[in-house]
Amino acid sequence: MDRSLHLVPRENVHMVWTHVIPLLQPAIERGHGTATDRDLYEALVAGEAQLWACAFDEKVELALTTKIVQYKRNRSLLIQYIGGGNLKEYLSFLPDIEEWGKKNDCNFIELFGRKGWARILKDWDDSVILLRKDL
Repeated sequence: MDRSLHLVPRENVHMVWTHVIPLLQPAIERGHGTATDRDLYEALVAGEAQLWACAFDEKVELALTTKIVQYKRNRSLLIQYIGGGNLKEYLSFLPDIEEWGKKNDCNFIELFGRKGWARILKDWDDSVILLRKDL
């Protein structure tokens, strides 16, 4: 069975939440109190953020959330939280997320993360800990 990334419809977030929150919790905690798991859940259910998940053999291996950010002159798809094992293996899913961002009129994709992401996402611009790529 192939691994693939799926956008979880907001009406189904409650069905997968217990499977994805253990993966996302470390990233939420690294956010220095900017949000709680409850805040994230409410944003996902309200459609203010999007949940993406990858499962293999009925086990969720990767979860990430995105949020469309409307700036004054452009629009960004922000990868908010990401968690799971062997993240490098899942980089092949980035084009799917980028394409979704393009379809939703985003001009670029952004990720706030640890400096280590700059070594992995070589075609992204590194500005301190903000990584950005034009779509």
